[in-house]
Amino acid sequence: MASKTQTVKFEVYMTCDSDGNPLNIEELLKSINKINDRDKKIVTQYGIPTRLDEFHEVIVDSATLRKFSNMKLLYFHMSKLRDDPIAVTRQEVDELSDLDLDADEYIAEDINCLFDTENCILFIQRNFHSLSVSGVAFYLKKMYERLEKAKEDFNVDDFEELSLEFQPVPDKKALKGIQKSDNIRTLELTFANANVQKFSTGIAKYLGGFKQLFDSLGGARISINLSAGSPKNKSLKAGDIHELAKNIESGKSLFSSAIIRGKEGDMPIEKYDLINGKLFVTHKFSSVKSEDGKTKKMHLRPDSVEDVMKNIYLRESEDRTESLLEETLRNIN
Repeated sequence: MASKTQTVKFEVYMTCDSDGNPLNIEELLKSINKINDRDKKIVTQYGIPTRLDEFHEVIVDSATLRKFSNMKLLYFHMSKLRDDPIAVTRQEVDELSDLDLDADEYIAEDINCLFDTENCILFIQRNFHSLSVSGVAFYLKKMYERLEKAKEDFNVDDFEELSLEFQPVPDKKALKGIQKSDNIRTLELTFANANVQKFSTGIAKYLGGFKQLFDSLGGARISINLSAGSPKNKSLKAGDIHELAKNIESGKSLFSSAIIRGKEGDMPIEKYDLINGKLFVTHKFSSVKSEDGKTKKMHLRPDSVEDVMKNIYLRESEDRTESLLEETLRNIN
């Protein structure tokens, strides 16, 4: 029996240059969209063609404009185009049958994106088989280079590649959650070997001969795991963990990863990634349709996904007291 719904994840990123300054990619998206030859909009990544298929400005209502006076949302749709041989089967049958593709047909693995021009925020659908957010950045950089080289006055000596990064918006609820935890079970810290000497807490001193061992082996990263032991044992020192969380939130940390497992009172133990924790939301879509009396799996319609993303980003809902945009702005300010 096919599942009737599928849960789709959406993430939020700040669009920045390499110095962390907000970067508006509106003109670049418009320039790519103006290319009439679809083949010239293809960038190959790891041997697979990728392409921007759709681009337009999103229509927002007057209520939204009253709340966000300068709101301008751009929608774009991207596909990863595979032409690998593929076969299909049924749950009750072992035999495979080829899915025939013409020379100009592909298996499309797509994502939907919204770009907020005022706040330089990218709201993106995550799809396991499609482009990652780094893949989107790679595509835009390569298309920028292609557009620049096509200009009549292009000078290779003056060319600089596009400085573009998508920085994940942190989920500060995770930080607040760990601040409330009174039972800290484990702490996992990861940092670059080169940073050991920089820690004011004296980690380099406590590592002793192990530091030389790491150097001689050429190890680039060091991980430390602290555990409170069995559930009967007391928690790690919550006060010090809370202070660590505050320092990480304010950027005063050389750790590349800090994962804490803790709980408040009788609540279940939760995992908090204090550095890589990303702000995200999920939404359930129908995954089947009825056709000729049969229930069939269906591909998510981009226009439906766009509408859902717009509503999540701009409006409050039954399970949210504020729009995702408002929550995002709180997390980056």
